[in-house]
Amino acid sequence: MTAEREERWIWPAFADDLLGRLALGAAELQASVMSLLEQWPTTEPDEAFVTRALTYPWARPAGSFVLEDRDRIGPVTPVHREELAALAAGAEPAPGQPRRYPLLAIGSNGAPDTLVRKFEYLPADGTRVFSIAGRLHDFDIGAVAGITPYGAFPATLVPSPGAIVECSLLWVTAPQLEALTWSELSYAIGRLSPIRFETPDHPEDNAIDAALVYIARWGFLTIDDQPVSLEAMPATNRTGAVWTQERLLEWAAGEVFGAGTGHRRLLESLAREPVPTITEINRRARATASPFTHDAWRVLPGTADVG
Repeated sequence: MTAEREERWIWPAFADDLLGRLALGAAELQASVMSLLEQWPTTEPDEAFVTRALTYPWARPAGSFVLEDRDRIGPVTPVHREELAALAAGAEPAPGQPRRYPLLAIGSNGAPDTLVRKFEYLPADGTRVFSIAGRLHDFDIGAVAGITPYGAFPATLVPSPGAIVECSLLWVTAPQLEALTWSELSYAIGRLSPIRFETPDHPEDNAIDAALVYIARWGFLTIDDQPVSLEAMPATNRTGAVWTQERLLEWAAGEVFGAGTGHRRLLESLAREPVPTITEINRRARATASPFTHDAWRVLPGTADVG
């Protein structure tokens, strides 16, 4: 593969308005997020609200899958494996087939329901995406130093030499990647190369040594000088704390309302008064934040980096 072709494969083209948003500085991004947050509707903290917060990053199949025709989920077949082997090798797409890009799914983008929702405005025949289950070496998946309006601390990568974390690798088209990137408001997008992403069930796919990934602009939550890992994303050789969403919410509730306050008190406030609640939680969470830094990381050219 020539250097020019490799660059096209790594860096897809985005619309100018999306590139403009990705280029926002920290202060401009914060203002943009707050402007959107002020339009967020209030709600009642019913069981559906609580369950959604506590079960992030939501249900996904145990192994690899293919999403097709907007909401049809099926297994990866031997025919698919031929296409995946060509993708992993960096081959040019077959005539009539779109170019695809490898994207690590470290949080809710690994859940089929999330992909269905985020691809809502794509044509049905443009929603086909591969999700390959595997293990990423020397990284962990931690909590972002900030909460979402739906009540969860979302995921971001954390450098962690020796750790092996279970996640997914999506093979996405340019329109799919653009749709996903619009939804990742407070994340930078860039490339990690080299990486070691293993697919134990299909070792022939292990030639993948570079992938795109979203990294939180606000950094990852750090408690007692250690990153807080998400229990929902299994891993080995972890260091520091490993917390459920309930534990994260209890920490935030204690920070905002005082020690011993339960997670439901925080979710009630978040549902009924999202702007002041998120503002206060994020102020305290970001005081603990550590920025993502890694020699393998390269932000999308022309856009703002993390930190």
